[in-house]
Amino acid sequence: MSAMEVAAGAVGPTGPQGPTGATGPMGPSAEYLVVHVEVNDPNGDALTTGDGKAYVIIPFLAAGADLVRVDVAVTTVSSSGAVEVRVRNVTQAAYMLTVNPVVDAGEKNNSTGTAAVIDAANDDVASLDELRIDVVQAGTGVKGLVVLLTFDLP
Repeated sequence: MSAMEVAAGAVGPTGPQGPTGATGPMGPSAEYLVVHVEVNDPNGDALTTGDGKAYVIIPFLAAGADLVRVDVAVTTVSSSGAVEVRVRNVTQAAYMLTVNPVVDAGEKNNSTGTAAVIDAANDDVASLDELRIDVVQAGTGVKGLVVLLTFDLP
């Protein structure tokens, strides 16, 4: 070997793996109940306005739950005018929304219309509470109105 050449030595063994970091705490788990309310038949007559177009009775497992979301959809869209619904807790004699959800003309649901705003003072339900769906605006030619009520279970 000349003075300019250097021989490489053997590679040593791999060192031990370092410690793993701590796992963070789990967030709270949430359980929801979604109640599907068919307000009018998708193959029947067109939707009309009025109070008490559909009713729901709250099951025992939802006692103490809070209404957290209201969604509205239709199978046949309105050719003119919007669809607006409101939710009333008949048992507690209170409307549950401060802003009603609206499905705009030509739309299938309220995702592009007005979102519901829950009334925090009237969002809770007890077992066997009777909820009523009212149609404030019916649009033109609307069929298959469905309201989805989502409750956060205690």
